[in-house]
Amino acid sequence: MKKFSIILILSIILCPFVGQSQGVHVVGVNVHIDPATGVTVKNQNLYFDEFASTPGQIYLDGTIWLSGNLINNNASGSPFVSTSTKSGLLVFKGSGNSTISGTSNVEFSNLTIDKTTGGLVLSRGVTVHDELTLSKGIVDASSQAITLGLNASVAGGKGSAQSHVK
Repeated sequence: MKKFSIILILSIILCPFVGQSQGVHVVGVNVHIDPATGVTVKNQNLYFDEFASTPGQIYLDGTIWLSGNLINNNASGSPFVSTSTKSGLLVFKGSGNSTISGTSNVEFSNLTIDKTTGGLVLSRGVTVHDELTLSKGIVDASSQAITLGLNASVAGGKGSAQSHVK
């Protein structure tokens, strides 16, 4: 009975903090997403931070579908490891605007914008090494640059009113 009471009290005390920190936090660890694997982060943010000078990073060979924001607070750089040799894909999905922000720029192998409404707002610089796919949604690069790597390409046509880089 005492054990249940302590757990109940702790859950009541900690519950308000859970709602304030919604999202997936990659802090001080490396996560590997295999080629055949897909991860969906729906209506939440994807955070990258350091712990004791160890960055949280992802070896992305599979696909991440993200409808929230990407916040990169890795002082050491991009949260995606070896983007020039990995073939992973990050897809911004959902509705409304998503942002890329934080303290460090972000590099991707492959990036797709596929928003039913809204687009992607860059508050940090972005580099795409392989392919940028503009399915639907406007990339707002008015305050930060989006850079294509030396061998990068853009898929999705020449752009349209529904999908382009501003």
